[in-house]
Order: sequence, then structure tokens, then C-alpha cells
Amino acid sequence: MKKSWMDIDRPRGERAYWMRQRTRVTWRQIARRLNYSSTEGARGGALRYAHRKRLPWPVLMLSRGAIFYSAYYLGESWYDIGHDFGIIPARAQNAAREWAKIHTKTWPPREKERWE
Repeated sequence: MKKSWMDIDRPRGERAYWMRQRTRVTWRQIARRLNYSSTEGARGGALRYAHRKRLPWPVLMLSRGAIFYSAYYLGESWYDIGHDFGIIPARAQNAAREWAKIHTKTWPPREKERWE
């Protein structure tokens, strides 16, 4: 199974970058969630991660369909994705399916695991 982008053993800067992109929350919320002492610390950690990995900066904001598609592709279940966004899993799955159709991506993004 692929590791989640929010695994505690990943560097905070990496988690801050992906949290900003995939959840679209503010830097202030990210700083609080990842125990940074300031908003600037969270933004700076994400910036350093982006430069090291040659990722776009400022962080690209994804649509909800793209976020759901990516999260499922990276190993999260539809149930967990729905729970994280406060929606029913079928709604997350439908948004991801529509996004995949519009952007000609493979559907489903990955094969289901036995426990899902």
C-alpha cells in the first residue's frame, strides 16, 4: 500500500505543501494542524519542500474532483475521503469520476484493495 501524504513520519514541509494543495485550507490552519509556531513557518517549510522537489510554487489549487481522484489513487478509501470533506463517499467518488472523464484520466484510478 502506498504511504499517505499525511503520514506522521514525513517531513512537516512536505505535509504542509500537500495539505495546502489537496485540502485548500489556509496557511494558518496548516500551521496549527502541523504544530508550526507561525504561519510563515508552515509556508516556508512548504516552499523549501517545493524547491527541493522542483514542484510548482505557489502551490496549485486543485478542484475537489482532482483532490478526490488523487487521494484515492494514493491509497485513501472513498469512506476516508468522504469523511475528511464531510460528504458521503458516493459523492466524492462521483466528483472524481466526472473529473476523470473531463480530463481523460483512467477510471478507476487504482484497483480496490481487499479490505475496501
